[in-house]
Amino acid sequence: MSSSTRDQPRATTEQSGRVIDLRVQRIRHIDVETAISSRGVPDYSGFQGAAALAVEQAQIGELILVSNSPYVGATSSQVTAALVNRGLKPGVDIFVAAQSGDASFTAIGGSTRECTRRAMALLGEGQTSPAPVGSPEIAEMLGMAAAVLSATREAAEWEIGRLCAALRVPAAEILPLLDLFPKSPGLAAALSWQARAIVSTPVIEAAAAARRNRSRELLQQIREALAEAGKSLAWSRILIVGASDEELVTEIGELARHSGAEVLAFELPLRPVECDLVLNFCDDEPLLAPGSMPIRLDANGLLRRDCDL
Repeated sequence: MSSSTRDQPRATTEQSGRVIDLRVQRIRHIDVETAISSRGVPDYSGFQGAAALAVEQAQIGELILVSNSPYVGATSSQVTAALVNRGLKPGVDIFVAAQSGDASFTAIGGSTRECTRRAMALLGEGQTSPAPVGSPEIAEMLGMAAAVLSATREAAEWEIGRLCAALRVPAAEILPLLDLFPKSPGLAAALSWQARAIVSTPVIEAAAAARRNRSRELLQQIREALAEAGKSLAWSRILIVGASDEELVTEIGELARHSGAEVLAFELPLRPVECDLVLNFCDDEPLLAPGSMPIRLDANGLLRRDCDL
């Protein structure tokens, strides 16, 4: 953990009757690498100790910045909550934010809007494309999700390389072109099936299994959402909007029709549609028939937060 004082523009901000000069504000930085045991269990003690020390030493007007958070919610639970217990109000007395990323891109999420604004003001100098996000949890999840995707891709490429070697196909001509090739997720199952008799490919098999399970899980969430509204999947009209994965739409449609539901799929409907549930894969709202108030789910089967149900 480190603290630093940065020269900043002469901007001032009035908070609770105090004028705070951004030039003299300190950044108390918590950046602790989380050790992982041989069994894959993370050790949070280093972060917890650094967070406790930062909270104990924190002074009014400081920004406490958390990098490399060990889990989603760590900033709020270990720093923000402890500061509140000390009687310090985030966004007024003190400022708390989490950041993830690197020199090319950084996401910053504060405990309050003022925390985010202050962190952006203090960290924006010298950083490339800092992006404000809605909370510390979003910043933490961004960092962890990016790490998961990177690790998954690295493992998948290693398995593809081994499979290429076994099939005597030059991996050097395949791996550099993967990002340019059209996506067809359904082929993961075909490759997984072929690989079983040749080499072990647990990542490819997991991807194929996840692909198979996704449509079933989405349909179950559709069923549960309808049931909570007192409706049955049978005879319900389901609108799927903005899904680029035609195979997934086809799978959901077939499963739903077997249960007696009617399924409509559009990029965006050009005419008003009456339906019981909208499964929306995009941010745009579809045209709905007057008076139609369907249940709205996002692409993960979660209730859309922008809707009052």
